[in-house]
Amino acid sequence: MLTANIFSNCCNYIEKEYCYSVTDENIKHIISLSTQVSPAQTMTDLVMGYHGFDSLSKLGYICRIRQKNDEVVIECKKRNNDGTQFGEEEIPIVSVAKGYSFLSLMGLKPYLLIERKREERETPDFKICIDDVSLLGKFVEFEFKNADDLTAEKTLHNLLKNAKILGNPQRLYGDIFQEKVTCDASFKQQFEYRLKEITHGAIIKG
Repeated sequence: MLTANIFSNCCNYIEKEYCYSVTDENIKHIISLSTQVSPAQTMTDLVMGYHGFDSLSKLGYICRIRQKNDEVVIECKKRNNDGTQFGEEEIPIVSVAKGYSFLSLMGLKPYLLIERKREERETPDFKICIDDVSLLGKFVEFEFKNADDLTAEKTLHNLLKNAKILGNPQRLYGDIFQEKVTCDASFKQQFEYRLKEITHGAIIKG
């Protein structure tokens, strides 16, 4: 049946990753330990939901419009039952404005903007993203190429040690933004001003 085939192919990509706050020295070590996939590119995520920053915790998924250079997609990420992995799917669209209009018609509202420069690298076990995130700073994400590979946890531990990365994994960028918006009035003002700039531009272009 067509319906059965559709649902059997849903969320066939499972994402498992850890993110760490890093220094320039850490980044130099990561570069020496990995291979470049693509040079630093500008990436913008506009995340929309029904419950603002609580959308993921209440519904278990997020919808976002992602622009990387000239490519634009709508993505949906759904958290699995224990919260350690995400199912992810995307569809290409012609512009951020069209994506904003589409999600707005469904009743979703913008609540999070993530602007960054991202360099993509890899090792045999991990996809690595070096992010310079506007308003937040520098981070490295390690995404498991095989989310079910239990030995990769030990490999990651050794990689972190060799890159001299200390501390525990960071929360999702959205959680970090939410905390700063809640606790820092100056940060909140900068964040909300930029979010309004982007969404107003999307409305005008739409």
